[in-house]
Amino acid sequence: MVTRTWIDPKIIEIAFKTFDEDMKSLKRHGLTSVLNFLYKSDFFTAPASTKYHSNAENGLLVHSYFVRENALKIGNLYNLEHDSLILTAWLHDVCKIGLYETYDKNIKVTTETGRNQWIQITEYKITENEEFPMGHGSKSVLMLLKLGLEMNDDEVSAILNHAGAFNTFDYSSTTGLIKSFETYPLSLIIHFADLRSSSYDELQFQRKRTDIEIYESLKNNC
Repeated sequence: MVTRTWIDPKIIEIAFKTFDEDMKSLKRHGLTSVLNFLYKSDFFTAPASTKYHSNAENGLLVHSYFVRENALKIGNLYNLEHDSLILTAWLHDVCKIGLYETYDKNIKVTTETGRNQWIQITEYKITENEEFPMGHGSKSVLMLLKLGLEMNDDEVSAILNHAGAFNTFDYSSTTGLIKSFETYPLSLIIHFADLRSSSYDELQFQRKRTDIEIYESLKNNC
């Protein structure tokens, strides 16, 4: 597989370990059912997006890890419940499970000799066969509730509104969004943690491959 983007394996390893430790520390009704579902799904291997952030294998796991790190840093300043912070950070994007599929894309690259050449690379797109098309934050909440996870109103609001004004798949008004941020502090913190993770932290551990690197990788795989 020739791809434009990859993630530092060390970060993937840390994310796996942290997830395992966090889940073992949580005592929540319905969590076992959620974990059974996650381990049978592509949660640990799926990308976090098609092109915007962590659009690579393990991207969803790594994105969720950085949201967890940011949520704890901010949430601890306001003495928010530790379990709520890690629960909502790790599970806010379960809506992306089974959402993406790979496809081959033709791109023109410039080789080391300066010559232009068309090659085929593998990238991600949203599948046309989504099994549960229920939006974004709302989908995550519904999936978790269907699996029997016990959540309080603060946690539900945090997951529902984690994308803030970018949550184009949900049809809540701006007034409702602002009200949720005012009422449930966890919602605002998870939203900020999500923004910080996708717009800054994840980008520090991945980079775009140059045309020459893509070309060389393709030759080596032949």
